[in-house]
Amino acid sequence: MKKKLSPLVMKLNTLKPTGQEVFIYRNLHKNCWSIRDVKSRLVIGHATSLTLKGCTFKVSETGRKRVVREGRKNVHAGIQGLLISVEECCIGAGKPAIKYNPYKNKSFMCLNKPIFNAEEVVFHITGVSLIKRSK
Repeated sequence: MKKKLSPLVMKLNTLKPTGQEVFIYRNLHKNCWSIRDVKSRLVIGHATSLTLKGCTFKVSETGRKRVVREGRKNVHAGIQGLLISVEECCIGAGKPAIKYNPYKNKSFMCLNKPIFNAEEVVFHITGVSLIKRSK
């Protein structure tokens, strides 16, 4: 009998939740966040809530243009940083939301301004919240 995985964290085989450099993007098929290891470029897990530090917001301009041209979504944008935790967290409530819409903007946005780096962000099922801006 297969062991049922928690809805919070699925398939975290090789995850080291302290300081592993990862790339996070929204998985539209599973309604969660996909966690991809930066070194191996393999998806190492999925989660509904996690925290990253030392974040860089990345958008492939070629991928963005393809989305706009074809009207079909593809993985071309995400947030890279050090994985701090993979657990439920309510710290993002009331914090500024970080959004990305390839049809409206060429970069991630926070408070109607482009954002390229952040000290800390929290991912939750409804989106991403900025906890601390980079200096």
